[in-house]
Amino acid sequence: VKSNKQREGSNQNTRMNRSTVLLVITILLIASIEGYRKGEKGISKKEAMKDKLSFKKPEIKVDILKRPEECERKTKNGDTISVHYVGTLEDGKKFDSSRDRNEPLSFSLGTGQVIKGWEQGMSGACVGEQRKLWIPYQLAYGDRGMPPLIPARSNLIFEVEIVGIK
Repeated sequence: VKSNKQREGSNQNTRMNRSTVLLVITILLIASIEGYRKGEKGISKKEAMKDKLSFKKPEIKVDILKRPEECERKTKNGDTISVHYVGTLEDGKKFDSSRDRNEPLSFSLGTGQVIKGWEQGMSGACVGEQRKLWIPYQLAYGDRGMPPLIPARSNLIFEVEIVGIK
């Protein structure tokens, strides 16, 4: 049984986790708006039309880097999962990392809280599993990217570790 002080500390940690996630999202949104104002609107209409004429459906690639010996439960839509991740561009440049903040990201799978590539790549994972997700730009931030951190049409690579499922 937790004492009142333990519950208050746990509630403060939860509030701090949510605050940190909201801060990161706000920074990315502001950076995107500033990039748009500066004329970094992504690709030309001609390039966008060329891409739309392609019949190949974009797909992610998932590599299992570490699989736990036992898996009591796999992630599914509706679960709230906690993950540590490192996100890089194809050239290896890191643009974000929960590990650097020493704080996992929690989100509800299948509800649109994260990019489509994560929605697809995180399904069916176990606690302790580590995956490498290769996400095409169409399933990430699309034609515009998230300037200045993520350029237009950037394919993204994430190394993720599932640390909790609720």
